[in-house]
Amino acid sequence: MTKVFESINEFADLCIGLQDKNQSPTIAVAGFKGIGKSTFSIQLYKAFCKKKGIPFGFDRLTWSRQKLLTWIDGDKKAAADPITGLRPGQLPKKSFIIADELFKMFYKRQWYASGQQDALAVLNTCRDRNLLMVGCNPNFFALDKDFRDTIMFYVFIQDQGLAVVYEQEGNAFTTDQWNADENKKLIRKYKKDASRLPNYLCQFHFPDLPDDEKIAYEALRNQKRIDEMNEQPTDKVSKITKASKQRDDVIKIVKRLHPDLSAAAIAELCNLDERLVYRALENNHDN
Repeated sequence: MTKVFESINEFADLCIGLQDKNQSPTIAVAGFKGIGKSTFSIQLYKAFCKKKGIPFGFDRLTWSRQKLLTWIDGDKKAAADPITGLRPGQLPKKSFIIADELFKMFYKRQWYASGQQDALAVLNTCRDRNLLMVGCNPNFFALDKDFRDTIMFYVFIQDQGLAVVYEQEGNAFTTDQWNADENKKLIRKYKKDASRLPNYLCQFHFPDLPDDEKIAYEALRNQKRIDEMNEQPTDKVSKITKASKQRDDVIKIVKRLHPDLSAAAIAELCNLDERLVYRALENNHDN
């Protein structure tokens, strides 16, 4: 559905309308460093607040995956409030959320991480909450593919103050709703004329933040990056540790069943480095 929007306010209207239709618009904002991804997200939130008649503030920005999940699903260990139906930390339905560093939350090279898998599961099972989530990342296609599939709008900040909006194709038979290969060729062919692309939706200009809001945002960002991005990536370490233990257990079982086999023979049998076998058997002897 190609549209021509003159302002970010009209795009906010579209997103609010989708929420009212029981949908959960998720928006990824990409572009070069310093070009205005966060500015766009904040300006969209300001337009959202104005339309909703609620006060604007920087309280809906996060750099933490755990904080994001708490806002979406609340504290799972706690009971919901009998009046509001919300768990502790959970935002009301049809809220607006800004995840300012998607790269740290849904990076495609960390698809195996249990924390990332759990986050994707939460996003997929909480669609009934009709949240409007905006996330920033320099490269849209560096994000986890399963996460990209949840994105409704891909906003590329082509120049400072200029947002180009793409949408999923909605083709029931394609494995890539964003047509990356085709669009890459077309954007070159038509000299960055995005309107010629099959996934193109609209484009519009948006203003910079006033100086006082820019100062407030930068102060918050600098502090929250330290506070919230220090989440320990323990899931990767624990997965590797678990795999190593399982490998060592197999080596020990083989040795117990066939005590005459040498470490070299076990390594050849299990297709392992001989040094790993020696280490596992040595630890077994120590224990």
